[in-house]
Amino acid sequence: MRDPIDNFVDDSSLWKSFLAGNDIAFTHIYKKYVQTLFHYGMQFSSDRELVKDCIQDIFISLYDNKEKIGFTDNIKFYLFRILKNHLINTLKRHQTHIAFIDSQEKQVETYTEDTAETLLIDMEVDMSVKATVDNVMSLLTTRQREIIYYRFVENMSIDEISILTEMNYQSVANVIQRSLKKIRSFYKKSE
Repeated sequence: MRDPIDNFVDDSSLWKSFLAGNDIAFTHIYKKYVQTLFHYGMQFSSDRELVKDCIQDIFISLYDNKEKIGFTDNIKFYLFRILKNHLINTLKRHQTHIAFIDSQEKQVETYTEDTAETLLIDMEVDMSVKATVDNVMSLLTTRQREIIYYRFVENMSIDEISILTEMNYQSVANVIQRSLKKIRSFYKKSE
């Protein structure tokens, strides 16, 4: 038996099906993007429960208002945009500080067959890399870190970043260039 999810070749057909009232499409959108949205939301608030609540809120709102929602061919970008707006509005209401968390933190890997010595060496290397990334990221402003995250972690285009950050295209391109220049300068000094 063919899985109904297989009918959704791309985001466009998935979104059209959702707008037409297909609950399977809605479920698929949720399952496909909930983890990515959570990680994205954590860039704006370190309160895990708040981020989870906001994600639930936007999906409830999507479901309840699907008749009023327009078409998109990039669901991830659309969800990022509404989650960011909802989080910022929620944080403003609660008068909570926005905390941009360094997205470059590495997850701790589990080693199964390594010796204690190899494990210690690997941990030192990981800590060294993390420290270097932290040092580099600390050189950047919050806005620069945010834009670098969108560009290189989420692989967004400059157009998408400019819409999401409400900056014009050239300003986003300039921020990226200045950020990369700072990073290059840091590495040249540390050599």
